[in-house]
Amino acid sequence: MMRLANCLQGLVVALICFCLTSAVVHAEGKPVKPVKEWKGKFAAQADEPLMKEAPMSGYIATEKAWAKLWKAWRGKEKLPKVDFTKQLVLVGTAACAANRIQANFSLDDKGDLNGGFVATEIGGPGFVYMILVVNRAHVKSFNGKAMEKESGSR
Repeated sequence: MMRLANCLQGLVVALICFCLTSAVVHAEGKPVKPVKEWKGKFAAQADEPLMKEAPMSGYIATEKAWAKLWKAWRGKEKLPKVDFTKQLVLVGTAACAANRIQANFSLDDKGDLNGGFVATEIGGPGFVYMILVVNRAHVKSFNGKAMEKESGSR
């Protein structure tokens, strides 16, 4: 009984932290709405090396990198079509499969796509992920850095 109470208390604290973090990460500029979105998780510690498939840059700009990530994380499903001349794939991860993940991105007047992913901070095995497809129109940089043409996994 005491263990259940401690778990519930931990979840409440994590939820409060998540709400506060979401408010802090609010990006300035015009909000960017995803065209497509996928969330998932890998619950086992043995799956944690798959987290390295996420791009270090935070985005994917090529079909080859997109196919590699999709196969690693969602391999049994058909690869969704992404037109990389018009769209960009944003990828976020957080340790522990029990966590919740959200995204908040905006585009400023200079064409800088700002923002990121936030997650609760529960400890444990595995990881969660979120994949977003967004329109690439007017995007010139990502969080202040020029866009890489071949951005993919680590």
